[in-house]
Amino acid sequence: MRLMESDPAAAPQAVRAEVVAEGRRLAPWHLDVEIAPGLSTREFAAAPYDEQEFGKVRLIDSRPRFMRTLGDVFPRGLDGRSMLDVACNCGAFLYWARDAGAGECLGIDVRAHWIEQARFLARNRVAPSEGMRFEARDLYELPRLGLEPFDVTLFNGIFYHLPEPLTALRIAADLTREVLIVNTGSRIDLPDGLLAAFEESPTRAISGVYGLSWFPTGPEVVARMLSHVGFPEVRTVWWEALERQPPGHARLELVAARSPDALAALDAAVAAAGPALETALRTRVPPGAQVLVADPAGAGSLPAAAHREVVPFPAADDGDLVAELEARRRDGATHLAIPAAAAEWFEAAAPLRRHVRSSYGVVAERPGEFVLHSLLARRAGTA
Repeated sequence: MRLMESDPAAAPQAVRAEVVAEGRRLAPWHLDVEIAPGLSTREFAAAPYDEQEFGKVRLIDSRPRFMRTLGDVFPRGLDGRSMLDVACNCGAFLYWARDAGAGECLGIDVRAHWIEQARFLARNRVAPSEGMRFEARDLYELPRLGLEPFDVTLFNGIFYHLPEPLTALRIAADLTREVLIVNTGSRIDLPDGLLAAFEESPTRAISGVYGLSWFPTGPEVVARMLSHVGFPEVRTVWWEALERQPPGHARLELVAARSPDALAALDAAVAAAGPALETALRTRVPPGAQVLVADPAGAGSLPAAAHREVVPFPAADDGDLVAELEARRRDGATHLAIPAAAAEWFEAAAPLRRHVRSSYGVVAERPGEFVLHSLLARRAGTA
């Protein structure tokens, strides 16, 4: 039965009702996917399901943000590139990729429930689904299947459900020729560069199956892992706290490639979007953080950074700058940015310069434009 071969309004009501009934039977749904104009999985969102078995599952619309990333990386469309999604849920991201011109697609998920949903969509979406396969498999099984590498791999919503995320990233990398897109939850109440362990239910459908899981504490640790598995070119696309996440958590997305050429279009899109320092604040500073921006002349021309507090430093140019920096740090400042306009002042402020460079690491820099230091953790051996 394929309901949506033409205008859904012209489909027999009995057939449409049968599809809606099947969609409701497959609740809960996590991703809002269009089946045909006027009908999407949102139609099934209110259908009852066993919350004790599945946990609380929210319906979200991830398409706009995902399509923006795809468009920045592949501005001419996917042009038949093959795609692998290693935690495909109902297959939404692969269906959206197919809409953008993807070729052969394989989606796997450890939960059979989500694969059943993906196959339901394959039967009933208006858009053709030839060459799209969905299988209930564990990511760690993939090396045994003898698969040929795919051009693009999606690593969405799975990093923080895995007991061995580095092993999993290596499996995904070995199956990827060109680009890896990683979307993961993160902790933002710890310095970047760490993995924070936690225990999750192994039975809830929205969780992993292992119990032990790890949250990255920011993009740096994920980028280092990606580089280790052969994808050294890593760009953080966004890092934001979403409404549905608990305090101390956020979500981030990175795009990684084997060579910089694969990310040339993305780099151009980012450069056109605004100043490099503003991009760094949005992608290397956790949401909710307070950033001190060196502004000794009191010009007040501060970079914009949504969901981050940006304040000038110092309050006065004739005080003890080291003492003021440490007082601001104790009061909650997490980063210090030195834009190009303040570089000469910073070099001349020798005690401050020595203190910052010996005590705090650089999280991002662009020669001639800015240096961004993290104040979240002192270097080893400093007081």
